[in-house]
Amino acid sequence: MTCDFCGAAVAPRILVCGCGRLAYGKRIATLAAKAEGYEEAGATGLARSAWQEALQYLPPETSQAQQIRERVDGLASTPPKFDVTAAPTIPTKVNASPVSTSKTDPSAKKKGVAGVLGAIGIGLVKFGKLFLAFFWKLKFLLKATKFIPSILSMGVYFWVYASYWGWPFAASIVAMIWIHEMGHVLMFLVFGMGAEAPMFIPFFGAYARSKAAPRDAIEEAWTSLGGPLVGAVGAFGALGLGEWLDNDLVRSAGLWGVVINLANLIPFWILDGLGAARALDLPLWVGVTGLFTATAFYTGMPWLALVCLFALPQVWRNRHPLPGSFDDVAWSRRLPPALVTGALASGLLLTYSALTPTRERILHRTGHANDVAAVDSTFDSTTPDDSATDNDDDR
Repeated sequence: MTCDFCGAAVAPRILVCGCGRLAYGKRIATLAAKAEGYEEAGATGLARSAWQEALQYLPPETSQAQQIRERVDGLASTPPKFDVTAAPTIPTKVNASPVSTSKTDPSAKKKGVAGVLGAIGIGLVKFGKLFLAFFWKLKFLLKATKFIPSILSMGVYFWVYASYWGWPFAASIVAMIWIHEMGHVLMFLVFGMGAEAPMFIPFFGAYARSKAAPRDAIEEAWTSLGGPLVGAVGAFGALGLGEWLDNDLVRSAGLWGVVINLANLIPFWILDGLGAARALDLPLWVGVTGLFTATAFYTGMPWLALVCLFALPQVWRNRHPLPGSFDDVAWSRRLPPALVTGALASGLLLTYSALTPTRERILHRTGHANDVAAVDSTFDSTTPDDSATDNDDDR
């Protein structure tokens, strides 16, 4: 047997290659995709077989193996869906013997009634098959309905914010959050995990979920970074477009994009920064913290460097991961997401600081200076004399 990634020979019963990856990771992904296809088609027996085959390539103590075992147990109690193609066929011709028209032959009347009933039955069966086949062909419409909750939640979110701060602010927030969440969706699809449509929650934000769990800490880090990374691209694009059009609404959307994605990189609770910290070991954490601390001092907000301490418990657990476990990954795979985390956080903070004059100008034009002072105080360490004009306009 050989490793799916580096091609090195792997001894029997060894599931983790010397390159730091699951030796049969690609085979596992192929079997998972096949099993999900069987589930969608209603072939629960075939789906269980595919999931059970994938289990033999995973270390039994991993979270992925446990999730697959739970999925197999769930399929055991799930009946298969009705398959239109398996509907019984019924002959379309009725071979009836000649019927006598004699009024004195009661058996002839019975045969005539039976023939009529048989023809009606055949017609009903044909109609039923066509009816079911029609809706089977339109199953893609049923799949499209899964986007309805996402669209409705986005509408409610927009309405709530528009009621308080007007539709320009609501449009800016919804656009930047949607771009951010689509970054997560993109990363889910890149790593073959599948994705669900984002859901919006007023005064909280939004979230996007994958259909399958990440296979290791690096996949979790990249899927967490996908939101701030794509969101930052959207924010910078809106800022550039706003300058080109000289449009304060578009500039405001870009400013809010910077704030939203910078805040999401804080390594705390459900924020994306904590998932990104899964890729950091102690030396990488020191490097990222040093870069962000230097940026915080340069921008006059040194206290922001303290947020890096939130990642320390996770980094400390990464020192000695169990062989083959979720956090047991090669250092060479940890380095790229660590570099992206440090560069992205520092770049967004520099951008936020550099846009202070733009924020002040938009605030005075739109009259939102008093409404958003609390958001600006989250990042800025201004003096009391400056605070009246240094409010955040990113709404």
